[in-house]
Amino acid sequence: MKTKIILFCLALLLISACNTQKDIEPAEKTDEVEYTQTYVDDSWCSEGTTVNTNSGNTNANIEVIGIETSGEYAGYCHTHYVIESEGYNVETDYYLDQEGNGYSVSNVNGQIFTTEVKV
Repeated sequence: MKTKIILFCLALLLISACNTQKDIEPAEKTDEVEYTQTYVDDSWCSEGTTVNTNSGNTNANIEVIGIETSGEYAGYCHTHYVIESEGYNVETDYYLDQEGNGYSVSNVNGQIFTTEVKV
């Protein structure tokens, strides 16, 4: 299940990046992508799990923060994403249940967007 959540979030991450690139010059083309992944354990919300990628001028970092214990998103798995590229930065916090449903809160160049996520 953890892999499904990470893959789902990576897909959302790529969609977010594509949607924000409309007014941005194309990045330098490169075939080289650096990728690292660290799993802490096999639980569905493995606190400390990370995925980092670097491709040309774009860096993407994902970190599983853990299950929220209080507040609006209590019980949801909190995952923090950061995409940095020339001309824009996107930070998104996902709050997802075991099925991958929940909420995303994105900061795109200072603008906050909250979206319900349904699988």
